[in-house]
Amino acid sequence: MLAAALVALAACAGNELNVVDPPADPGVVGLSASTTTSSSTTTTSTTTSTTSTTTTTAPTTTTAPTTTTEAPPPPPPPPPTLEDRSLAFVNEKRSEDGSGGLEMDPELVALAEAWAQELVRSQDLHHNPNLNDQIPDGFNTWGENVAFSSVAEQIDDLWWNSDGHRANILNPAFTSLGVAFTEDDSGTTWAVQVFAG
Repeated sequence: MLAAALVALAACAGNELNVVDPPADPGVVGLSASTTTSSSTTTTSTTTSTTSTTTTTAPTTTTAPTTTTEAPPPPPPPPPTLEDRSLAFVNEKRSEDGSGGLEMDPELVALAEAWAQELVRSQDLHHNPNLNDQIPDGFNTWGENVAFSSVAEQIDDLWWNSDGHRANILNPAFTSLGVAFTEDDSGTTWAVQVFAG
């Protein structure tokens, strides 16, 4: 049974704000796991020798099992974070559009994280009214995408399917990105993308 997803979006470039209605389908996620078990066999042998006048029994020889101790395979790399996935998604779409890729900028990430925390605290989707004053020196233009959803993995697609959000994603003036996804106590994820160039 599919549960309806809570979804809301907003896109901002400079001081413009566009609020977009979400799509109806929340999507489905599936997982799979497998386990492999192996076993080994141990063999023990005994040798006896006899002559015509004297019987001699050779000592019993037990051969220890041959065990090859192989180092366990390295653990798989951790799955990418939602932020890593978002950057990859943005760069894939920009590449398809002929735009250059964006670099994750730590100062923009800090701005996105702080604003995502504020959205969780306020439980109200809105843009950072002070972002213009908070953008680090060296950037001349900026944009912001914000959203919340009960299905975090859908947020990048929701932004992509909205004209205002897509415009921020593809804006050739942007060179850097900060992304944050923060889950509240109810399981709703609040997401922020801060673009700058």
